[in-house]
Amino acid sequence: MPLPLNKNKQNCDCLTFFVLCDKIFTTNLFEVFFLNCSKIKEILANKLNKEVIAYVIVGVATTLVNWIAYFIFKRICSPTVSNIIAWAVSVVFAYIANSRLVFNADVASVANEAKMFVEFVLARLASGVIECVSILVFVEMLMFDDLLIKILTSIFVVAFNYVVSKLWIFRKK
Repeated sequence: MPLPLNKNKQNCDCLTFFVLCDKIFTTNLFEVFFLNCSKIKEILANKLNKEVIAYVIVGVATTLVNWIAYFIFKRICSPTVSNIIAWAVSVVFAYIANSRLVFNADVASVANEAKMFVEFVLARLASGVIECVSILVFVEMLMFDDLLIKILTSIFVVAFNYVVSKLWIFRKK
């Protein structure tokens, strides 16, 4: 069954998409980062706890904020520009929600708050680049349906952001 594509765009079949994903996700870098990192294994091996549940809820809310902003701005901008605006709006929302509701960050000083915010923005810049490149390559160049790519990219970005937040930004000292 072919992937749903925009009617005006050239068809790309399911096999092409999955071959591209297979090449991306079977590199040694992926295996080294996700399969051989003991801290990530430790996090994934633990039972669901309040933090993970709260992160999932905040992640879903952040994704909704991102999607709503994306589809609002898509009416007046290109998909890539819309995605950049949606990303910026969702980063501010995500910082506030994650620092207060998920990780109970120590915000004893303005300097500490500023440091965490900068780290958060840098991490989100990395995931924002991943998301923008995905939209650019899969939607604008390979002509896949933007909703499908937005869903797949969002799943990856939520997982990536949790690991980075847990191990770097909001780590307990």
